Amino acid sequence: MQGVVMTQRNRLTLQFVNDSFQEILRRLDTMDSSRKNTEAFQKKTEAFQEKMEAFQLETTANLERMVGDISSVQDTVNKMVVLVARIPDIEIRLAALETRMKRLEARMSNLEGLYLHHDKRLEILDHEYVAITAALKRLEERFDRLEADNLRDRLRVLEQKVAALEKDTLN
Repeated sequence: MQGVVMTQRNRLTLQFVNDSFQEILRRLDTMDSSRKNTEAFQKKTEAFQEKMEAFQLETTANLERMVGDISSVQDTVNKMVVLVARIPDIEIRLAALETRMKRLEARMSNLEGLYLHHDKRLEILDHEYVAITAALKRLEERFDRLEADNLRDRLRVLEQKVAALEKDTLN
């Protein structure tokens, strides 16, 4: 927009300069001054007019480049508008994910407590297993001794009976 305003100003300025130039030429023609001065002045004004036309072309090229730059910026802005429009949906999804995460954290905390509880119980069971195993070994040793004593007693009784029978048969 600013480039368009600048171009209009430049055109108005060029128009004014051009009009002024035309007026000067008319006045010079009406005056009977020397042709040399007029021709030199005319050459200078033509050179000035050429420079002004070159300036106008350069200004127009700059304006077109600026319009291209502005359209590139507008494309970027349009892309950003699309992305910004998605933010509420993303926030909703993030809120849902945060809620799920909090529930999962609560579950993990419960599971950790349950694990610790079971770990303690398993440790207690392990100690009980060791104690029971040791008691069983002691019982086995004791019953082996008792059984051996019982067998000795029975053997003694049998030997006595055999001895008694042998005595009776010999007598």
